Amino acid sequence: MVLSVGGGLLGCLGVPVLVLAFLAGAFRWTTGPILQAADNSNSPRSFLLSDLIWLLMQVQMAMAVGTYAFPAAMPIHQRVAALVLLSAAIVLFWLASLQAVARAGITRPLRRAVVFVVVLPGLAVTILGVPLISLGLFHALAQWEEGRLPSYSPLALGVQLVVLVALALSLGWLARWSVAT
Repeated sequence: MVLSVGGGLLGCLGVPVLVLAFLAGAFRWTTGPILQAADNSNSPRSFLLSDLIWLLMQVQMAMAVGTYAFPAAMPIHQRVAALVLLSAAIVLFWLASLQAVARAGITRPLRRAVVFVVVLPGLAVTILGVPLISLGLFHALAQWEEGRLPSYSPLALGVQLVVLVALALSLGWLARWSVAT
C-alpha cells in the first residue's frame, strides 16, 4: 500500500514536471531558430501577397477544428459566435506569424508557408495536445487498474502521445530549414 501511494504521489508530481519540461524544450527547439534569425537579421518588415493565402489556410484549419468540436445540436447563434471568436484568434495568430517570418528575414514563399501552415500551428497543437493526451492516458490507465473498461484505449492514447512528440521534434528541423539561406 505504501508503495502504491508513493508511486501515485511520484506520478502526480513527476509527470506534470516532465510534461512542462518537454513543452518548454519543444517551444525552445521550435522557435529558437526563428528567434535567432530574427536577432541576426536586419531585414525590413515585409509582407507578401501569398501571406494572405496562409491566413485563409489557417482560418480553414480553425474552422475544421471548430466544426468538429462544436456539436451540431448547439444552437446556431452560439456556434456562429464561437466560430467568430475562433476566427479572431486565428487572425491574431496569423499576425504573430507574419511578424515572426518578417523579423527572421524569411522571404521565400515556400519557407514562409511552412512556418505559417506547419511549424507554428504544429507548435500550438503540441503545447495543447501533450498535456491533454497525458491526462487522458492517466485517466484511462486508472480505469484499467480498477478493473473497469477504460473509456479510451491506453494504447491508442500512448501512440498519439508518441506521434505528437515526433511531430514536435520534426518541427525544429522544419524551423531550421525555413530560416536557412
